[in-house]
Amino acid sequence: MSHDSDPVRLPPFPPEYRASGLLMHVTSLSSPYGIGDLGPAAFEWVDRLREADQSWWQALPVGPTGYGNSPYQSLSSFAGNGLLISPQFLIEDGLLQASDIEAQSLPATTIDYEAVEARWQTRSPLFSRATQQR
Repeated sequence: MSHDSDPVRLPPFPPEYRASGLLMHVTSLSSPYGIGDLGPAAFEWVDRLREADQSWWQALPVGPTGYGNSPYQSLSSFAGNGLLISPQFLIEDGLLQASDIEAQSLPATTIDYEAVEARWQTRSPLFSRATQQR
């Protein structure tokens, strides 16, 4: 086989390219549901990054966490963490009612994984119902 047919490998960015950003897990975002999620706060965060001339948000893995609630101890390399589903977006899309979620609010400034996991057990039927709405 000829080497002439090999594809040309280009660097992903030009040599003069410079950028900055932040490393932060989605769960670090503020949320009334006890853990940051991929809802309005995530979009606001990206807007803030843009306003600060940041180019990158490097997020840690978003799979279901395992031992110690570490994103690096994921139970799957393919599944997403259901805790990151935005209840707010499900409400905005008409898949859930605000009253379905109100009693499930947790502090917005700290994460208690055990409490969030316990709430997930009660939220799971709500998410199942939301998926049946469409």
